[in-house]
Amino acid sequence: MSKTLHISLLLLLILFGSSLWLRGQCPSTHQLNLPNDANSGQNGLMFNVEAINTITFTCFDAAIYQGTAAYAIYYKVGTHVGFENDSSAWTLVSAPVEMTNNGTGTMTNLPIPVNITIPEGQTYAFYIMSTNGGGLNYTDGTHNSVVLAANADFKIYEGTGKNGDFGTSYAAKRFNGNIHYMPGVLLSVEYQYFNGFVDGRYNELSWASATETESNYFEIERSPDAINFEKVATVAASGYSRVETNYTYKDLRFYQRSYYRLKLVDNAGGFKYSDVITVDGPTVDIVTVFPNPTINEINVISPYATDFRIVDIFGRVAESFHAESGATYIIDIEDYPAGVYYLADEALGKKVKIVKNR
Repeated sequence: MSKTLHISLLLLLILFGSSLWLRGQCPSTHQLNLPNDANSGQNGLMFNVEAINTITFTCFDAAIYQGTAAYAIYYKVGTHVGFENDSSAWTLVSAPVEMTNNGTGTMTNLPIPVNITIPEGQTYAFYIMSTNGGGLNYTDGTHNSVVLAANADFKIYEGTGKNGDFGTSYAAKRFNGNIHYMPGVLLSVEYQYFNGFVDGRYNELSWASATETESNYFEIERSPDAINFEKVATVAASGYSRVETNYTYKDLRFYQRSYYRLKLVDNAGGFKYSDVITVDGPTVDIVTVFPNPTINEINVISPYATDFRIVDIFGRVAESFHAESGATYIIDIEDYPAGVYYLADEALGKKVKIVKNR
């Protein structure tokens, strides 16, 4: 039976995201409004934000210049102080978008989806700027270490006015605008299902998303106990989709009972996990060893690619070799002392007992 995994409240808003942007609105559940009392302005403004709780900024309103111009938003991890003129330290959120001021004394929504997650206790910097003659109205401040405004989730500090992209700096300046955000890590994907089953020599995993926005990749993680997970593989996400997108992965290395989960990572580095599913493997030994007991050699067939070691009862390694899926390997053990040995795949906790006669 399929299972829908609701990643966050943002999923509900994504279904209507395009129309929201067209109407000049911003999909968010929270916002912090700042005074619109500008007494100066310039091409752009840099400012720092410190997260008290983990939050995701979705977009901004700003007091932009009259007329029509293109605007862009940059961000960086850490403070902007010391990086005012270093464009290489900043990441562009999206290509510049042309927009028109709503009117004198009003805020204008910047229709640029930000979707940047700021972890609890960390500081991020934002830079809102015009690329072709527009600008931001802002207010003279006192110092960029001064908190301009705060609520239970984050603090915003006085910033630095900018002229000519990453050119001349003017400190300290206060941002005139509104900040739209949502609590927590918000990933814009909706799972339809995440399933797994045994198919011959491997576990097949399949999942589907109903919608995706700014998704980057999936990590598949596996565990023998549903507690300690290891990364199995990375699968690229579609990035942006409004239709069902299907994914599959064949896991050639698995436990007798394997637990799997998906880790979705978005373009901003945010992530969230799916529910955990269970796949039971075959009830017989997965690795074939014959003849056993033996005198001089054994044949090893593994259904998955892995590294094996042959160890004695004290754990001392007698031999190591790599096996590919489905291939037969002839291992000469004629010179081994008679006794009990184990063919071990320690990465998966599997052992096959070998008896060496004479």
